[in-house]
Amino acid sequence: MNKIKQKTIIAFLTMILNISFAFNISAQSYDSTYFPIGVWSIKGDFRPVEDYLYVEENGKFVMPEKAPAYHEQLFSELESYGFNAAFMSLDPIGPTIHSIVEKALQHNIKIVSSMQNLSYIISQSNDDPPSGDDIRQAILNDSIEFLSQSPGILGYYLYDEPLPGWIDFDILKQAKDSLLRLSGGNHPVLSAWNDVQHMEYIDGYLHQDVLLADTYPFSDSTSKGSLIDYMPAYFSSYGDPDDPSTIGPATPGFSEYIEMIRKQQCNNPDRPFWIVFQSFGDVVRYEDESWAFWRQVYPKEIRLQVWISVMQGAKGLWYFLYESEYPGLMGLLDLSGQPTCRLQEVADINSEISSISNILLKLDVVEDAQVTVDKGEVKMHVDKSKDTDNKYVIVTNTDYYNSQDIVVTVSKSEIGYKISGITEEKTNTSIPFTETDDEIQFTASLDRADGSLYHYKKKNSDGNKNSFKNDNIVIYPNPVLNKFIIRNNGREIKSVSIFNELGQKVLDKHTGDSTVNVGDLKNGYYTVKVRIDNKLLTEKILILRP
Repeated sequence: MNKIKQKTIIAFLTMILNISFAFNISAQSYDSTYFPIGVWSIKGDFRPVEDYLYVEENGKFVMPEKAPAYHEQLFSELESYGFNAAFMSLDPIGPTIHSIVEKALQHNIKIVSSMQNLSYIISQSNDDPPSGDDIRQAILNDSIEFLSQSPGILGYYLYDEPLPGWIDFDILKQAKDSLLRLSGGNHPVLSAWNDVQHMEYIDGYLHQDVLLADTYPFSDSTSKGSLIDYMPAYFSSYGDPDDPSTIGPATPGFSEYIEMIRKQQCNNPDRPFWIVFQSFGDVVRYEDESWAFWRQVYPKEIRLQVWISVMQGAKGLWYFLYESEYPGLMGLLDLSGQPTCRLQEVADINSEISSISNILLKLDVVEDAQVTVDKGEVKMHVDKSKDTDNKYVIVTNTDYYNSQDIVVTVSKSEIGYKISGITEEKTNTSIPFTETDDEIQFTASLDRADGSLYHYKKKNSDGNKNSFKNDNIVIYPNPVLNKFIIRNNGREIKSVSIFNELGQKVLDKHTGDSTVNVGDLKNGYYTVKVRIDNKLLTEKILILRP
């Protein structure tokens, strides 16, 4: 074959590949094994905050020498509070972007990177529509070539709270498609939204593989412990952008709002949704503005938001926001950078959710299930990863002031199998239950504004209620970077052994420590065998480093 024919064939195959790729730009790669417990970090943002991170040189923001040490401190703090993800802008960091992402990964933190340049031209789209070349250059300026290849990136943040009439949605869609094309679709493209009236409209443009929703229920007019969601009420009043009077005010309860988001999955029922919680309040009130000001959030109100969202099927949790800014908002750290009482509550919540996150990722809400509670709220879930259709319920005590004993009643036909027991997964505690010919009933004893996950354990065919197979361990985070934690719920860990894919033992320790360091092991799949009390339990892990 002569060189001319070879070049012609290569050019033709290249064209076919390019065409194929162009038609697959909507395919976004989402890591379904990762349950993000994240936080918005404003000091990881592109703007100078009290000259803390960035200084201006020749009209550009660059990082001073102290910035790497700050990021080390930031990610170490986030890990200690149980976060595994952070939202920040990596836009102006330039050559140092590698070290920042590596520092995050060292502390088991993945990053959603704000696409600042792209977001800016989208915000100007009504007045100054950008060209395709403008969009492409903005994406390249947002360091997409590095971000798309990094295992430390969880997603790209395209635009904050898009609303019809405020931006050109055709430009928004074009920007999203271009971002996917240039990134190879390695990570999902995210845009937080809170517009109840236009949920379906917005989703029709973005076709997101992950829905990300803002939920800010606590304005100055909201009483303590009340979950009347102010934010969607405010935005739903806009209605038709050409005629705001066409839509009256709407004030859904918080749980109702989360359910509306979940039911928006109708176009793609397998995709997850992530919820952004209000963990902030105003630092300064601006008397000359008509905005309804946010009040400070109480710790138990954050807990209540989390458990309602998990109950409704959320597969990711985000807190807004971490640091405080003056004038502006009070975050989980106060103005001097010290932890608030809210942050300690968040750390406790994160520990609880992390311990059951592997289970939560497998569950789907059962619509219109035959399960009731005498107070609070409940949703039934089914384990979608198994043929056995194991059933769970998540129960939430919506009483902000009082602990409650909540009676949970479920139809036996809804369960669909004989049970050997009911386990509270958060504490791995067996719960007493009663049953009649038609129903199974148990009592969930929950602290105020709290929730929990309960498993209706299937009876083995041999009738053994205490079979070893019904026990499980939870290892988190998984995938693992350098270390993992074993949820043992106070039981004694006698030994931990790790085997590679060839069945060779690569680690063996005899200790009661629930934290296991695997920094010396190579990337790959491993089997972990844990002896707890007198039982040997097994779990698979993936070690994954950049």
